[in-house]
Amino acid sequence: MWYTFAMEKTLFIADDHTMIRKGLATWFEECTEWTCAGQASNKTELIAAMEELCQKNSLPSVLITDINLNGSDDGFEIISEVKEKWPQIKIAAYSMYESPGMVQKALSFGASGYVSKTESEENLLKCVEDIFCGREHVEKSLTESVKLYNTAISALTKREKQTLELLLKRKTNVEISDAMEINLHVAGNYISRVCEKMGVLDRNDLVKQFGEK
Repeated sequence: MWYTFAMEKTLFIADDHTMIRKGLATWFEECTEWTCAGQASNKTELIAAMEELCQKNSLPSVLITDINLNGSDDGFEIISEVKEKWPQIKIAAYSMYESPGMVQKALSFGASGYVSKTESEENLLKCVEDIFCGREHVEKSLTESVKLYNTAISALTKREKQTLELLLKRKTNVEISDAMEINLHVAGNYISRVCEKMGVLDRNDLVKQFGEK
């Protein structure tokens, strides 16, 4: 459901590391035109805070969220749920992960921007400003690898994409065959085809190039 709100430069920060969360909020408040509407350390806190802000007609224009909160990939669920409930909010994924697969996954879930935590606050600000204005922003150092990844992905079948996802999670052949409900020989064939289409030598090279850093 859509709610109207002023297009002010307000943001919300979700990160399970208190120092990072508070540090970013302070930096944006003191060094930019942006104000922080709130903070959360997990999905439950964030959704509750957003619902309260919505009732006050003061939703933030941008959400900055980590991908991995408290050891899980709750960030993807946050992106998906926020875009479903409040699609007008622009989302920037701010993560330690630099693999093209993680970038593309965040974008596919509804993020408009992606910046790694190795980047400066100024580059995060550039991302926030871009997505606020309706532009997609992926950290410059990651754009080329994301393009290569997407080109390779487009050549995979549905089952090969499933195999790729399991390989990037470092699943064994047995675990892949169990998850896909196929025998080991067929699983091996899928793995070989995925490696060939992704332009890598083997599963180790695949994880090195496209897995979570």
